[in-house]
Amino acid sequence: CEIVGASDSSLRHAQPNDLSSLLRVAPLELIATTGKTAARLYKKLLQPLYPELPLLELSSTSAANASMSLDALIEAYRVLIVS
Repeated sequence: CEIVGASDSSLRHAQPNDLSSLLRVAPLELIATTGKTAARLYKKLLQPLYPELPLLELSSTSAANASMSLDALIEAYRVLIVS
């Protein structure tokens, strides 16, 4: 893809990664994305290929989207900790 800096709004020509080799060796239970753009692109480009993997849409950690406190972000991301 093409992107200027870290600006999601400048993202152009996104292409999906081939996850098939990863899925053969890793017992993935879900796909987690950070931010609305990542979730939108996953739904468009990859979810049709891997419908068995649920999507977990997490809030962006970008300073440009500081709508959540650090404590709220930690709590939202806690689900990703493997026990």
